[in-house]
Amino acid sequence: MMRTSRWVQTEFPLVGSAFRKDRIRATGTIAKSEFIYIVGRKDRGIETVADLKGKRVGTTLRTIAEFYLGRFLELHGMNQQGMTLVDLKTPAEWVNAIVAGDVDAVATAQPYANAVKDRLGANAVVWSAQSGQPLYALAIATDAWIANNPDCSERSLPRWRRRSSISSGIQPRREPSSRSAGPGSVVHGLRLAAEPVFTLSRRVAHPGHGRRGRWMIKNNLTGERQVPNFLDHIHEGGLKVTKPEAVNIIR
Repeated sequence: MMRTSRWVQTEFPLVGSAFRKDRIRATGTIAKSEFIYIVGRKDRGIETVADLKGKRVGTTLRTIAEFYLGRFLELHGMNQQGMTLVDLKTPAEWVNAIVAGDVDAVATAQPYANAVKDRLGANAVVWSAQSGQPLYALAIATDAWIANNPDCSERSLPRWRRRSSISSGIQPRREPSSRSAGPGSVVHGLRLAAEPVFTLSRRVAHPGHGRRGRWMIKNNLTGERQVPNFLDHIHEGGLKVTKPEAVNIIR
């Protein structure tokens, strides 16, 4: 059950909401960031991405962290079947499991990736799990709230943008094929949620579109077997006022 009529979330939960047919919409993209990292232990023989094969890798299963781990491996010609995934559910586990040596590497978000790096020191090897694919913070509202506040969306966006700031700053180890936009980067802006739509929507002709939805289907996170039309979960009203030129990006 929704506890509020407005909130901030990433595009990954929005995919789940679309599968559930929740009556919510993204009213704008207020930030995009890169803050999910893979940290490995050098003393477990991890120096390159290929060295993750056969290792125990901790992450929180069925979340955006596992999704980006899978995509990272695919971009390096690998897959999750080549390793043992360990489900770590709490921030303490994310850090302590690798520091104690219970896992050989961990895929997790900031600031916990930094905490692992600090604890391991020179024994840590680090990559950006997102490989240059931004994670978006979206302003979300229920259909009921939008209907009752047709002219308020644009006034809410600046406040949501201030709340969405993500603190990071890890310096990742990069492979030559890495496409990272920068360590711990955060970009704020008032714009239509166009880039997440390009990433999520099956109606846009690009090999990468809908991959989050397909990943949820593949991992049985939904009973649906077709990727929904994510354009149905975008509200343009506020951006027609704050940045009208952006509306044309997805139409």
